[in-house]
Amino acid sequence: MSPQDFVEYSEKLQVAHGVITRANEAVLEAILLASEMDDPAFAAIFGVTPEAMQIFKMASRRDFRSALSSGVPIFSLRINDPDVLSAIRHGEPSEKVEQAILGTFNKSGGGLRGA
Repeated sequence: MSPQDFVEYSEKLQVAHGVITRANEAVLEAILLASEMDDPAFAAIFGVTPEAMQIFKMASRRDFRSALSSGVPIFSLRINDPDVLSAIRHGEPSEKVEQAILGTFNKSGGGLRGA
């Protein structure tokens, strides 16, 4: 790798790290808000156990600092599912894309049965 390649690669990593950190912060904000509502449906929506939601509820934002700034996503994407990607790629109406996303809950065992 040339010095110029390394510099360009490093710059891209810095941008990616910043984007992932901001996404992690947004996801954490949603999870913490949901955990305060004490509704088991939110655990299913986020794909976590009710016990994990209780831990999130008791934790402080500071407890998540290292995970948020790690540069690694704390979330996974339901749109990565082949059915969702197919619906998006083929320009399906939003209802079909939504149904494909909801179908991922049943595939992962993440609740929302009958959706």
